[in-house]
Amino acid sequence: MKHFVLNNVATNYNGFKELLRLKNALESAIKVDDKNFSLDISKITWFEGNMCACLGGLLAYFKSQGLTISINSDNSEVESYFRRNHFFHFLNLLKQDTTLKVDEETLNKLLKLVSSYENNTSYVEPFPSMNETTIEFKKYKINDLDDFQAYIKESFSLGSKGLPSMTKELLKHFRRSLLEIFLNSVEHADTQRDIFACGQFFPKKQQLDFCITDLGIGIKNNIKRKINLVLNPEEAINWAMQKANTTRKNESGGLGLKLIREFIERNNGRIIIVSDAGYWELKNKQITKKCFDCSFPGTVVLIEINTADTNSYALKSEINPNSIF
Repeated sequence: MKHFVLNNVATNYNGFKELLRLKNALESAIKVDDKNFSLDISKITWFEGNMCACLGGLLAYFKSQGLTISINSDNSEVESYFRRNHFFHFLNLLKQDTTLKVDEETLNKLLKLVSSYENNTSYVEPFPSMNETTIEFKKYKINDLDDFQAYIKESFSLGSKGLPSMTKELLKHFRRSLLEIFLNSVEHADTQRDIFACGQFFPKKQQLDFCITDLGIGIKNNIKRKINLVLNPEEAINWAMQKANTTRKNESGGLGLKLIREFIERNNGRIIIVSDAGYWELKNKQITKKCFDCSFPGTVVLIEINTADTNSYALKSEINPNSIF
């Protein structure tokens, strides 16, 4: 049995390098025909929840190749989080624990809530609940458009998870742009494999991260196949992110991220795209391009919203130029 110890995974270049280190180990297990793979998460002290979309995609990809993957952990905190955001459930890696276990601290909090309700007094929960900070890990078939649309609508609502103030019309277009990322994954990935999504709100860090992962042919190969343009992986991502570039006929480009990119630039957030061996990051209106030593089997689109932003946003078409401020 192949045994692999996973280290911390943050939302950055090094975090993806760690997941690619896991990918190499999974790949080597396939090559030596070792069908049992043990993933040890006991050493993890930090794993950003949105990265479950990438980790889930990797494990599902190699599970479909015939690997039997088990999780070993003495790290109850990380394992508990993976269970609560439904990561384990949807990968079917561990048997679902149907027994509700409540520790003493949680029990005391619940009792205080009941007491405050009965006495009509206020009680402020010291920590945000999991529902307030987590966008549930999900996997979708390529024809699950309606389900993904409902997931986006539920996950991104006015005032939820620190989302900056915006008009209902802009929020509708924002959701539509996320839906377009899903549609692009279906159209360009050239695969029947599932699409994965997950998010995490970090109140202390004041950021909301959301990630979509597909297991397709990648941006570089799609560009080569569609228009016979050969680019390095990171340059292929950069090409695809330009508004004027597209592999479609008579349509705008930018991976469906035109509105989201403009919002993120104004919001001082971040966009990360990983495809093949390419890494592309937009932060503080500056673009960083890097290359990995090996390829990710698909494409990752990650959006990070700065929730400390106190501005209010609207579509240009909603602004009345005759308004007096």
